[in-house]
Amino acid sequence: MSEIPKELPSMEGCFTFEILNSSTHQYEFAKTAAGDLYNTCRLTEGTYLDLLANELMNGSKRQWAIGPFNSATTYRHKNSNSPDRYLEWLDKQAPHSVVYISFGTSGC
Repeated sequence: MSEIPKELPSMEGCFTFEILNSSTHQYEFAKTAAGDLYNTCRLTEGTYLDLLANELMNGSKRQWAIGPFNSATTYRHKNSNSPDRYLEWLDKQAPHSVVYISFGTSGC
């Protein structure tokens, strides 16, 4: 069983009042949920899914890792902010000239 590392920094000050307030209101509804869907796969984030199951849900709810979904391939509307526009730009760049940095996952 995985354990939460002791050296993790505090989350104090990480969330605005509005986010904390919204989370508080959603807490009652979350108690009735059968489980949670995650935009990930067990192969890459199984350790963290296990932590969530053991530490946050006490093993009482199910988890479904159904991703990862890539919004660049699932979103096909043609507009100025379309992921296709960014992919077209990337295709025009010289090899090894672009650095990709991920700041986490996002919903579709």
